[in-house]
Amino acid sequence: MELTKEDVQAMRHATSVVIRIDDGKVRVEMAEKVTAHKRGVMLESELRHSVDANGGVSRNAGTRAVFSIGYAALDGNWQALCMLVRPGDDLRFNASDNGNGYLKHAEISPYAWDDEPDAKGHHPHYYRLYNDWLTVTIYRQGKPILRDLYLDHTLCPNNSARAIK
Repeated sequence: MELTKEDVQAMRHATSVVIRIDDGKVRVEMAEKVTAHKRGVMLESELRHSVDANGGVSRNAGTRAVFSIGYAALDGNWQALCMLVRPGDDLRFNASDNGNGYLKHAEISPYAWDDEPDAKGHHPHYYRLYNDWLTVTIYRQGKPILRDLYLDHTLCPNNSARAIK
């Protein structure tokens, strides 16, 4: 996804960001909350900016994922990305599941939810945790200048809160 001057400005002013990955297509949705005072009344509005890109995914075609950075203006990793990028840079996102093997083998007790375990002794719906990561690589003039900058993660059972679907 090649960035324009407007994209870079929107990234730097964003107060929240949602990154959607769907089978090789990436959509970055940014919102900036603007507050103004007029005659003693506080007015709030949101400025929205979206960037669509094909081929913005590094290594995982076929993946569907949604990551949300709720406080982008305060998120150090998002701010680092914003300080590094320039118009013309290309961003490639990578969503990966289970950052390490420990979670893959950890099990949640079926009694944590007061439910009866299944035949294997697992909770019927949630018996392990998933750690989904979002990283980005910045390319400038076709060359990577920073690989796999960590942006966000989720750590939860396989439910609707999981980033990778």
